[in-house]
Amino acid sequence: MTTEAQTFPEDIFQTACGIVMNAKSLKSMLRHKDVVDAIALALIAERERCAAIAESNAKTFDFQKALADCDDAGHGHNSARLQIAVDIRHPKGGA
Repeated sequence: MTTEAQTFPEDIFQTACGIVMNAKSLKSMLRHKDVVDAIALALIAERERCAAIAESNAKTFDFQKALADCDDAGHGHNSARLQIAVDIRHPKGGA
């Protein structure tokens, strides 16, 4: 689903639609598409916030130095942080 250069992942769009369908009083007051778009944007922002927390400082971690120093724990922790962030941003099978 897209709106003005914004592409919503299918799972976020479906979640937003479900929220609107359960909020019957909102449906009568607001246009359905506007509500779905607003909810989807909020869910995308929250997903990104969670991914950034998961990443922590892993983007600046020196993986080459960790390998050279035999820092397996540091390498593993930061690799996991980056993978968790990827999985939050792009869930397999929907969220």
